[in-house]
Amino acid sequence: MQKGIEKAIIVAGSQKNLARELGVTQQFISFAKLRGWVSPSRAKQIEKVTGIDRWSMVEPSIIDTLNDG
Repeated sequence: MQKGIEKAIIVAGSQKNLARELGVTQQFISFAKLRGWVSPSRAKQIEKVTGIDRWSMVEPSIIDTLNDG
């Protein structure tokens, strides 16, 4: 199954394009893709740029913590 950050890269056209839109380095995007998630604030920024749901890019334990509330 494709992770949200991978979908965002596809929508942006490349890691480099997504990085440019976010004002970060391509290396940051590459690391996020390898890790599989980004911080909630970065996910919100990526959602604005790509339209990909922010919750598909957030570390799963954060979502679990919020749902346990």
